[in-house]
This record gives sequence, structure tokens and C-alpha cells, in this order.
Amino acid sequence: MNGDRLLNTINGIITCFNYSNTDSAAIKESLRMIYNDFPFIVLVYYFSDDHSRAFRSFIRMDRFGIREMSYYGGQLPDHLFRDIQSTESSYAIGDDGNLWLKVSAKNRELGIMHAANEEVEDIAYLQRRDEISESDRLQLESGKIVFDDETINYFSQICRILGTCLANRSVPVEADRGSQTVTRFSSIISEIIGTFDIDRILSLLIMHAVKLLSIDRARLYLVDAGEGVIRGTLRYELLSGLTGIENQEFPLMKEDNSVLNFFQAELDAVFPGTSLYRDLIRVTQLKVKQKIIGFFIVDNFVCRQPISESDSQSLDVLLQQASVAIENAQLYGEIEVLATRDSLTGLFNSRYFNSQLELQLKKTERYGDTFSVLMMDVDFFKNYNDAYGHQTGDMILQEIGKIISKAVRETDVAARYGGDEFILLLLDADFKKNGVIAERIRQAVESMSIVNDDSNLYLTISIGGITLNGDTIPSEQIIEQADKCLYEAKKNGRNRCVVKKIVA
Repeated sequence: MNGDRLLNTINGIITCFNYSNTDSAAIKESLRMIYNDFPFIVLVYYFSDDHSRAFRSFIRMDRFGIREMSYYGGQLPDHLFRDIQSTESSYAIGDDGNLWLKVSAKNRELGIMHAANEEVEDIAYLQRRDEISESDRLQLESGKIVFDDETINYFSQICRILGTCLANRSVPVEADRGSQTVTRFSSIISEIIGTFDIDRILSLLIMHAVKLLSIDRARLYLVDAGEGVIRGTLRYELLSGLTGIENQEFPLMKEDNSVLNFFQAELDAVFPGTSLYRDLIRVTQLKVKQKIIGFFIVDNFVCRQPISESDSQSLDVLLQQASVAIENAQLYGEIEVLATRDSLTGLFNSRYFNSQLELQLKKTERYGDTFSVLMMDVDFFKNYNDAYGHQTGDMILQEIGKIISKAVRETDVAARYGGDEFILLLLDADFKKNGVIAERIRQAVESMSIVNDDSNLYLTISIGGITLNGDTIPSEQIIEQADKCLYEAKKNGRNRCVVKKIVA
């Protein structure tokens, strides 16, 4: 499964939930996209009654199309879900070889997905009717294990998105806010929820709020739960326009009042001994399902015009939709990282490296760019793994990943190519620079030590590389030539670099 294809499907699912009127309609469109990626029988059971936690209906997608069903006297039997409900994991492989996954978000279970191999399911049906042949029986048994790690990861990410989208379904705007408010913001909201670029979402939010509500200033802060802070992001002021907020952080407190306290102190300084300013400012929480993800502050300190109640209501409508768009964009960004990064080292994965190499070849063919490729692996890595265990082996790879990250520029592409093998694409790097970077990495690894129990482990790395000065050869040959240089480095005693120029 191509990572770009997964991201496109996720993009489509979020769009479905943004524009569909009902959960059922959004799930149906989502299943059609999933079926295009994997032609399995896919079912989604979801709660129609959140209080009883009973599955009352499900949607099924197979080669005959999509349909919503409701059986068993309005409630599905518990034994259907015993495989997934009896595990703490997010998925389970059932006795029949099928895949069961939890659809949940924010510690709230929202449904269950069931994926089955269509061909195996047909043979299983014949088996239940005692009409199965011996060859079909063998095919059934061999076909049970159809879900490899990549397929399970695909469905796990899809369920994560489905859960988030179901949990984030927008609450309808109250009638007393008026249809004019909704109409006024409909095009803006469509623009905001139509992108997963979080920087663009934040910029659109501030600029539209300032323009349409005639506000003097606006500031946006986002919660970073991992760091435990509320961090300044963007601001708009009449004189300076749209700029970033630098070096302004507040501790994330249980009462969520650190931002409020800051602005209270600022306002008291501007308006000492008076409360007249209260009508000139609005501090609004960005919330998704009771979870605070940020703060939006607007004021009219320049014109000194009170912010009206109707403007406050309009701002609430805009922020309600923007909050969901921000969280969706953050989630999309996390999954995009999962699709392009190696989870152990944090470097790019081989799929992303290969795609970037192809792009560089096209640039070189057009503009004659110079670039280099380095391939490297740890000397005697298997011996470390066998002697000290896989945890120590993983620690070694992580530390080497850190060394490589420090040695390259942001424009370069550093990837874990598989096992203990790493590969680098160095843009605008000539033969001399290629050799310098290779030697820098070799020396850093040689001087590194890994603490293992009461001893220190020392290791070395062998590196092979090539440089292309405006010439192009197929990407497979580039990898092959770099690998030959790596082999030569190992053959000549390891712990050395072999770098060559390649002429097409």
C-alpha cells in the first residue's frame, strides 16, 4: 500500500465527514474509498444509541455494492464482537482469520470495523453448507492469514480517522444565531475545512475574523499537550499585519487560566482602575468535544469600539468549525509523518527516499544539478544483536540516526533503508562535500559509545557513496553503484568511506 494512497484516502474521509449531513452518509462514502484500496468485505458497526452501547445497525461494502442493514430484532448479538472486545489492543484477528478493529476517539468507543477477505468468505459460506470441496478447504485454511503488518496498519489508521471524525461531528448552529450568520460564514468555513495545511487554516482564521468582524487585533495560541504548554502562534495588528508570535508560552494548567491571567494583567496595565475594557476584548477557547486545543483573543483597543454580541456569536460559529479543522489538520500531519518516517529512528523511510530520488533525477535532467548519495551500515551489527539483544540493537540504530540527523542539512534526505542500513540524498553536494559528510558521520560513530548494563559498547560504520555532476542514470543503478562502494569499504577492512564520481 503506497503511503500517498493512504493519505489520499484519509483526506477523502475527512472531506466526507465535513460535507455529509449524516454519519451514515459519511461512512458509506468512506467505505467506497477503502474498498478501492483493499477489495475486502468491509463492515462498520456503530452505536445508534450511545447510552445503551448497543450496535443497532451496520454498513457493509462488498463487490455487490454498499448497503445499511439492521438485523437481530434491532440489536446485534454480542458474540459477533467477542474477539475484539476481549482484547486491550485496538485490533484483533478472529478465529476465522478476519480482522476486527475498534473505532474510537478520546477514550470513547464509537464503533467496530470488520474486514474480511472476500474470496475466503465465499468458501467459508460453502463450508457452512457442507458444500465445500477439498481444494476449497485447503484454500480456506491457507487464506486465513491475509492481513500482514502493512494492511493492519492501513486499517488501524483508517479507524483512527473514522473515530476522530465521528467524535468531531459539528454541533448544529443554534437557530437564534440566525441564518444570515451561517450564510455569511459558509464560504469562509468551506475554505477553512477544505485544507489540511494547518498554517493556512490559522492564517485564514485570523484574517477572516479581523476583516469580517472589523476587529483591531487578533492573537492565536495552540495547546501543546506533549510539552505541557500553551504556545503563541499567530497575531494580527493594524500596523504590522499578520506576523508570528515568538517566545510566548504559558504553562498548561488544569484550570486553563494561564492565558486568561496573562491578558488580565496586560489589560489592567492599559486600563488601570477600571473595567471598561471588558467590552473591548474577547478571549475564546478553541474546543473540540470539551477538549481545549487553543485560545483565540480579539480586541478593539485602537478604535475603542465595544465588540457586539452579534459579532461574538459570529466569532463562535467561525471558531467552532475552525477548531475541528485544526484538530483534523494536526491528526493528518501525524499520520503523514507515520507514512513517511521510520518509527524507530525518526529518519525518513525507504519509500519516501525513493520518491525524493526520482524527483531529484528529474531536476538534474532539466537543470543539470549536482547531487550525491551515501549508503552505510553498521559493522558486525548482527553480532551486537545476537550478543546483547534486540533492545540494544534498537538503541544503536537510534543513536546512529541522531548522528546522521545532525550531519545533514534540512534540505537533504536521510532515511533508514532497512535493518541496519541507512541512505542519504545530499542535494547540491559535489564529490568533495560528499566525502566530507561521509567522513564526519564515520568519525562520529567511531567516537560514540552505547551504555549497556555495566559496560560501554563501541562500534564502527562503513560508508559508500557516489556523486553525479549533472548526469542522470536510473535510480536503481544509483542505489546499485552506492551499494558497490559500500561493499568495497567493507571488503577493505570496514570502518572506512569509499566515495566515487559517476559519469553517465
